[in-house]
Amino acid sequence: MTPEAQQLVATVEQLASLLREYPEPPWTDWFTHADALLRTGQLREGARHVRGAYGGMGSFNEAVLPGANETEYQRFDRLRKAAWEQAVEVEHQESRVGRLLRWIRAQ
Repeated sequence: MTPEAQQLVATVEQLASLLREYPEPPWTDWFTHADALLRTGQLREGARHVRGAYGGMGSFNEAVLPGANETEYQRFDRLRKAAWEQAVEVEHQESRVGRLLRWIRAQ
């Protein structure tokens, strides 16, 4: 697993844990599922699942943590931004690696 993938796994784990502490349906289930995908080695699918939470009205970009104090909300916001950036990078890496492996197997 690449360092970027390890970072994504750690970030999503922290995010899922925080969302369980301050439930925000449907995002708690969404990131718990992403965490499970990543932990079982389904990196591209997990990264894609994380990215699917972002963009548009009602997306994860607009999520709040009911009952969280300012410190916890700032932590949540940092994790939310990091998860997006890391998921983009991991999905890109997994795509390149996948193409390379397919080319090698075809030789």
